[in-house]
Amino acid sequence: MPDGYLVTAETIRKLRRDHDELRTQLKVLENTILRRPTTSVGGTAETLALAKLTESVDGYDTNGAGNAVLEHGQADIHTLKPDGELVNLERSVEVYNGEVDDLTAGTYVSIQRHYLTGKWIIDRIGGAAAVSLHRVKLKESMGITTSLQASADLYSLAGVDSGTDITVLDPDNLFPASLGPRTSPDDPLVTLPGAAGLVMKSGAAYYAVELEQAAKWIKFEVNDVSGYLTTDSAWKVAVNSYWDGQQPGATTDASGTDFFAYNLAIKQTGAAGTEHLFEGGPNAVGLAVWDDTAVTTVTGAEVTHPGLYRIIQMEFECPE
Repeated sequence: MPDGYLVTAETIRKLRRDHDELRTQLKVLENTILRRPTTSVGGTAETLALAKLTESVDGYDTNGAGNAVLEHGQADIHTLKPDGELVNLERSVEVYNGEVDDLTAGTYVSIQRHYLTGKWIIDRIGGAAAVSLHRVKLKESMGITTSLQASADLYSLAGVDSGTDITVLDPDNLFPASLGPRTSPDDPLVTLPGAAGLVMKSGAAYYAVELEQAAKWIKFEVNDVSGYLTTDSAWKVAVNSYWDGQQPGATTDASGTDFFAYNLAIKQTGAAGTEHLFEGGPNAVGLAVWDDTAVTTVTGAEVTHPGLYRIIQMEFECPE
């Protein structure tokens, strides 16, 4: 015979009261959830935040497997007041740079928490590429090692050397006459500084915006006791003054202590070879203009340099 139960009217009333109470509690819970602000979950979990870097964080590198390896640094969490003021909450967190760009200390960034590891990731996806202006000084003449570029020291806009070496790119060949460090033509013990200028960083590359270039004009004096002849293509000279650019350097021969100016070629014949426009005696004064399309070449020289000075005007001796 199956088990049986005796159900009384009081039992039915108790079950009904319990059912009504459970239904009321469920309704209250549903209403509570519906009344909660939609931002409360995100705010409580703190999945997004605004932060200010307290140290520089390099852009990511790529490992042998082709995967990005993120660099990290410290940042302070900030909050935004209704009037637009950003206030430091005095809470430092470790952040990982998910961008290829290097980020400097003091940069404000959005960060979001990685849901698996809980790490904060700098999130600038979809924003404009980072572009910043810097000062530089060239460590070599533009294009001397590799066409359309030169190595340089990176400076802040305030003129502080960052200690970082970069490559300055000149893709349109706008600054071919920008000189690097070179020996002074006045004193072989003095090294003249490389061209100073401005570069724009876009992504990980630095592009030349403005650079000093070799002086366009020089006034010189022939520094050769034998004078000069129309058969001479270049003479040793002393630079008396220069303008419209950097001071010329004594970098035109193997010793690095002499400076040459170049005589304009006017014709070439089988008998006489190349003839040149100017001739005269020692100590003659002249003017020369920078030619950035040529390459300085001296017989027996151990080095060559882009550009040279071509003579356009010289003193001459009147025949007696």
